[in-house]
Amino acid sequence: MMAQLSNIGQNMGQGSGQQKVVEEEPDTTPLWQGMNVKLDLGNTVYTLATTRAKRQQYEIALNCNLKNKFYPTIELGYGLSHDIVGGGNYDGQGGFLKLGVDLNPLRKGRNKYYALLAGIRIGLGLQQFSLTDVTLNDDYWEPGGTTMNFPATFRADCWGEICFGLQIQVVGPLTMGWYGRIHFLFTGSTGTHQPYYVPGYGGVDAGNFSFNYYIGYRIDWPEKKAGKKPDNELPDAQPTELQN
Repeated sequence: MMAQLSNIGQNMGQGSGQQKVVEEEPDTTPLWQGMNVKLDLGNTVYTLATTRAKRQQYEIALNCNLKNKFYPTIELGYGLSHDIVGGGNYDGQGGFLKLGVDLNPLRKGRNKYYALLAGIRIGLGLQQFSLTDVTLNDDYWEPGGTTMNFPATFRADCWGEICFGLQIQVVGPLTMGWYGRIHFLFTGSTGTHQPYYVPGYGGVDAGNFSFNYYIGYRIDWPEKKAGKKPDNELPDAQPTELQN
Protein backbone atom coordinates (compact mmCIF):
# COMPACT_ATOMS: atom_id res chain seq x y z
CA MET A 1 0.00 0.00 0.00
CA MET A 2 2.78 2.39 0.94
CA ALA A 3 4.61 1.54 -2.29
CA GLN A 4 1.54 2.36 -4.40
CA LEU A 5 1.11 5.72 -2.68
CA SER A 6 4.80 6.47 -3.30
CA ASN A 7 4.48 5.69 -7.02
CA ILE A 8 1.37 7.90 -7.30
CA GLY A 9 3.19 10.77 -5.61
CA GLN A 10 6.15 10.41 -7.99
CA ASN A 11 3.87 10.39 -11.03
CA MET A 12 2.05 13.51 -9.79
CA GLY A 13 5.36 15.26 -9.21
CA GLN A 14 6.56 14.43 -12.72
CA GLY A 15 3.25 15.55 -14.25
CA SER A 16 3.29 18.88 -12.46
CA GLY A 17 6.84 19.59 -13.62
CA GLN A 18 6.00 19.06 -17.26
CA GLN A 19 4.56 21.92 -19.28
CA LYS A 20 2.64 21.53 -22.49
CA VAL A 21 4.57 23.14 -25.33
CA VAL A 22 2.50 24.57 -28.16
CA GLU A 23 4.50 24.99 -31.34
CA GLU A 24 3.64 28.03 -33.46
CA GLU A 25 3.19 27.46 -37.14
CA PRO A 26 5.94 29.11 -39.20
CA ASP A 27 4.99 32.28 -41.07
CA THR A 28 5.02 31.37 -44.76
CA THR A 29 3.69 34.71 -45.98
CA PRO A 30 5.94 36.12 -48.77
CA LEU A 31 7.83 39.26 -47.82
CA TRP A 32 6.45 41.50 -50.59
CA GLN A 33 2.67 42.05 -50.48
CA GLY A 34 2.32 45.07 -52.79
CA MET A 35 2.03 48.81 -52.21
CA ASN A 36 -0.69 51.41 -51.77
CA VAL A 37 -0.74 54.95 -53.22
CA LYS A 38 -3.00 57.27 -51.20
CA LEU A 39 -4.46 60.76 -51.58
CA ASP A 40 -5.47 62.66 -48.45
CA LEU A 41 -8.96 64.17 -48.67
CA GLY A 42 -9.99 64.57 -45.04
CA ASN A 43 -7.37 67.02 -43.83
CA THR A 44 -7.49 68.97 -47.10
CA VAL A 45 -11.27 69.50 -47.00
CA TYR A 46 -11.25 70.23 -43.26
CA THR A 47 -8.50 72.84 -43.56
CA LEU A 48 -10.16 74.58 -46.50
CA ALA A 49 -13.55 74.67 -44.74
CA THR A 50 -12.40 75.83 -41.31
CA THR A 51 -10.01 78.55 -42.55
CA ARG A 52 -12.07 79.68 -45.56
CA ALA A 53 -9.19 78.68 -47.84
CA LYS A 54 -6.76 80.95 -45.99
CA ARG A 55 -4.80 77.82 -45.17
CA GLN A 56 -4.40 74.91 -47.59
CA GLN A 57 -2.58 71.58 -47.42
CA TYR A 58 -2.31 68.78 -49.99
CA GLU A 59 -0.73 65.38 -49.37
CA ILE A 60 -0.04 62.06 -51.07
CA ALA A 61 1.38 58.95 -49.44
CA LEU A 62 2.90 55.61 -50.40
CA ASN A 63 3.22 52.59 -48.14
CA CYS A 64 4.69 49.16 -48.86
CA ASN A 65 3.24 45.99 -47.36
CA LEU A 66 5.84 43.58 -45.96
CA LYS A 67 4.40 40.23 -44.80
CA ASN A 68 1.08 41.97 -43.97
CA LYS A 69 2.78 43.17 -40.80
CA PHE A 70 5.19 46.05 -41.53
CA TYR A 71 4.32 49.11 -43.63
CA PRO A 72 7.24 51.46 -44.44
CA THR A 73 5.65 54.78 -45.40
CA ILE A 74 6.61 58.01 -47.19
CA GLU A 75 4.34 61.08 -47.29
CA LEU A 76 4.83 64.17 -49.46
CA GLY A 77 2.86 67.38 -49.59
CA TYR A 78 2.56 71.12 -50.01
CA GLY A 79 1.01 73.69 -47.70
CA LEU A 80 0.37 77.43 -47.60
CA SER A 81 -1.12 80.03 -45.29
CA HIS A 82 -2.35 83.57 -46.01
CA ASP A 83 -3.82 85.13 -42.90
CA ILE A 84 -3.85 88.12 -40.56
CA VAL A 85 -1.64 87.47 -37.53
CA GLY A 86 -0.81 89.97 -34.81
CA GLY A 87 -2.30 92.80 -36.82
CA GLY A 88 -0.13 92.02 -39.84
CA ASN A 89 -0.36 90.01 -43.03
CA TYR A 90 1.23 86.57 -42.80
CA ASP A 91 2.25 84.79 -46.00
CA GLY A 92 4.00 81.40 -45.89
CA GLN A 93 4.23 78.38 -48.18
CA GLY A 94 6.44 75.36 -48.72
CA GLY A 95 6.70 71.58 -48.94
CA PHE A 96 7.07 68.76 -46.45
CA LEU A 97 8.27 65.18 -46.20
CA LYS A 98 7.40 62.50 -43.66
CA LEU A 99 9.11 59.12 -43.22
CA GLY A 100 8.08 56.34 -40.90
CA VAL A 101 6.75 52.82 -40.46
CA ASP A 102 3.43 51.32 -39.37
CA LEU A 103 2.85 48.00 -37.61
CA ASN A 104 -0.22 45.81 -37.95
CA PRO A 105 -0.71 44.45 -34.41
CA LEU A 106 -3.33 41.88 -35.47
CA ARG A 107 -2.13 38.29 -35.21
CA LYS A 108 -5.10 36.48 -36.74
CA GLY A 109 -6.86 37.31 -39.95
CA ARG A 110 -4.01 39.31 -41.46
CA ASN A 111 -4.26 39.89 -45.19
CA LYS A 112 -3.03 42.42 -47.71
CA TYR A 113 -6.36 44.25 -48.04
CA TYR A 114 -7.21 45.06 -44.42
CA ALA A 115 -4.94 46.36 -41.68
CA LEU A 116 -5.11 48.00 -38.27
CA LEU A 117 -2.13 50.37 -38.17
CA ALA A 118 -0.05 52.00 -35.46
CA GLY A 119 3.23 53.76 -36.18
CA ILE A 120 5.55 56.75 -35.98
CA ARG A 121 6.67 59.52 -38.36
CA ILE A 122 9.51 62.00 -38.59
CA GLY A 123 8.51 65.12 -40.51
CA LEU A 124 10.49 67.89 -42.16
CA GLY A 125 8.86 71.11 -43.41
CA LEU A 126 10.62 73.71 -45.57
CA GLN A 127 9.02 77.07 -46.22
CA GLN A 128 9.51 80.74 -46.90
CA PHE A 129 7.31 83.13 -44.91
CA SER A 130 6.96 86.86 -44.39
CA LEU A 131 5.07 89.21 -42.08
CA THR A 132 4.11 92.66 -43.40
CA ASP A 133 2.15 95.71 -42.28
CA VAL A 134 2.63 94.98 -38.59
CA THR A 135 1.54 97.92 -36.44
CA LEU A 136 3.57 98.49 -33.27
CA ASN A 137 1.83 100.76 -30.76
CA ASP A 138 4.39 102.91 -28.93
CA ASP A 139 3.02 106.42 -28.23
CA TYR A 140 6.23 107.48 -26.46
CA TRP A 141 8.49 107.12 -29.51
CA GLU A 142 5.92 107.22 -32.29
CA PRO A 143 2.44 108.63 -31.54
CA GLY A 144 -0.20 106.52 -33.23
CA GLY A 145 2.18 103.57 -33.70
CA THR A 146 4.51 102.57 -36.48
CA THR A 147 4.26 100.00 -39.26
CA MET A 148 6.98 97.40 -39.77
CA ASN A 149 7.65 94.80 -42.46
CA PHE A 150 9.61 91.63 -41.76
CA PRO A 151 11.28 90.35 -44.94
CA ALA A 152 10.82 86.87 -46.35
CA THR A 153 12.60 84.28 -44.24
CA PHE A 154 13.52 80.68 -45.06
CA ARG A 155 12.76 78.19 -42.32
CA ALA A 156 13.14 74.45 -41.72
CA ASP A 157 11.12 72.71 -39.01
CA CYS A 158 11.19 69.14 -37.71
CA TRP A 159 8.58 67.24 -35.73
CA GLY A 160 7.52 63.74 -34.72
CA GLU A 161 4.15 61.99 -34.92
CA ILE A 162 2.42 59.03 -33.31
CA CYS A 163 -0.13 57.59 -35.74
CA PHE A 164 -3.00 55.14 -35.47
CA GLY A 165 -5.46 54.21 -38.19
CA LEU A 166 -7.22 51.71 -40.42
CA GLN A 167 -6.89 50.57 -44.03
CA ILE A 168 -9.60 48.58 -45.87
CA GLN A 169 -10.52 47.49 -49.39
CA VAL A 170 -13.44 49.23 -51.13
CA VAL A 171 -13.66 47.30 -54.39
CA GLY A 172 -10.94 45.77 -56.56
CA PRO A 173 -7.70 47.74 -56.12
CA LEU A 174 -9.46 50.76 -54.53
CA THR A 175 -8.81 51.24 -50.82
CA MET A 176 -9.69 53.76 -48.14
CA GLY A 177 -8.58 54.50 -44.61
CA TRP A 178 -8.00 57.09 -41.94
CA TYR A 179 -5.28 58.24 -39.57
CA GLY A 180 -5.30 60.06 -36.26
CA ARG A 181 -2.02 61.81 -35.43
CA ILE A 182 -0.44 63.36 -32.35
CA HIS A 183 2.31 65.90 -33.23
CA PHE A 184 5.43 66.94 -31.32
CA LEU A 185 7.30 69.96 -32.71
CA PHE A 186 11.07 69.63 -32.14
CA THR A 187 12.28 72.97 -33.47
CA GLY A 188 11.94 76.04 -31.26
CA SER A 189 11.94 79.80 -31.60
CA THR A 190 14.77 81.39 -33.58
CA GLY A 191 15.16 84.81 -35.18
CA THR A 192 13.09 87.95 -34.74
CA HIS A 193 9.75 86.54 -35.95
CA GLN A 194 8.35 83.01 -35.88
CA PRO A 195 6.23 81.06 -38.35
CA TYR A 196 2.52 80.97 -37.67
CA TYR A 197 2.12 77.86 -39.83
CA VAL A 198 4.40 74.88 -40.65
CA PRO A 199 3.67 72.85 -43.83
CA GLY A 200 2.79 69.29 -42.89
CA TYR A 201 2.45 70.14 -39.21
CA GLY A 202 -0.26 72.80 -39.27
CA GLY A 203 -0.78 75.87 -37.17
CA VAL A 204 1.83 76.22 -34.44
CA ASP A 205 -0.81 77.36 -31.93
CA ALA A 206 -3.65 75.16 -33.26
CA GLY A 207 -3.04 72.09 -31.04
CA ASN A 208 -1.12 68.90 -31.66
CA PHE A 209 -3.77 66.55 -33.13
CA SER A 210 -4.81 66.05 -36.75
CA PHE A 211 -6.96 63.67 -38.80
CA ASN A 212 -6.51 62.25 -42.32
CA TYR A 213 -8.97 60.44 -44.56
CA TYR A 214 -7.41 58.67 -47.56
CA ILE A 215 -8.55 57.22 -50.85
CA GLY A 216 -5.96 54.82 -52.26
CA TYR A 217 -5.08 52.53 -55.14
CA ARG A 218 -3.38 49.21 -54.49
CA ILE A 219 -0.58 48.00 -56.79
CA ASP A 220 0.15 44.27 -56.86
CA TRP A 221 2.84 42.35 -58.65
CA PRO A 222 1.44 39.39 -60.67
CA GLU A 223 2.06 36.11 -58.88
CA LYS A 224 3.98 33.39 -60.67
CA LYS A 225 1.97 30.25 -61.36
CA ALA A 226 3.75 27.10 -60.35
CA GLY A 227 4.17 24.29 -62.86
CA LYS A 228 3.91 26.46 -65.97
CA LYS A 229 6.98 26.52 -68.20
CA PRO A 230 7.98 29.44 -70.40
CA ASP A 231 7.08 29.18 -74.07
CA ASN A 232 10.74 29.23 -75.14
CA GLU A 233 11.69 26.38 -72.83
CA LEU A 234 12.26 23.04 -74.55
CA PRO A 235 10.36 19.99 -73.28
CA ASP A 236 12.21 17.52 -71.13
CA ALA A 237 14.11 14.94 -73.18
CA GLN A 238 12.69 11.40 -73.00
CA PRO A 239 15.12 8.49 -72.47
CA THR A 240 15.60 6.31 -75.57
CA GLU A 241 15.49 2.54 -75.43
CA LEU A 242 18.56 0.62 -76.56
CA GLN A 243 17.94 -1.81 -79.37
CA ASN A 244 19.69 -5.20 -79.33
